[in-house]
Amino acid sequence: MSKHQQLYRQCRMEKKTETGKLVHTAWIPTQFAHVGKNISIKNSDDEWVGGWQVVEASSGTRTHDDMETQRDAHKRWEEVLA
Repeated sequence: MSKHQQLYRQCRMEKKTETGKLVHTAWIPTQFAHVGKNISIKNSDDEWVGGWQVVEASSGTRTHDDMETQRDAHKRWEEVLA
């Protein structure tokens, strides 16, 4: 399956730290979008970081192309507001 056909779900993930927990929301491939699943996600330096647990997964799905379209629209909106 090409990445353009891949389905994604929006998920909330948590990672325990020494001082509490971190929370992150992202669209991830549906095969990883299961509550209780431990996953690795990329950070802003494009490095994989493990220790994240999916704590909530949306029921709706989107394709890669849908998400790119949404991202591009968001970027255009930010340019209008700047």
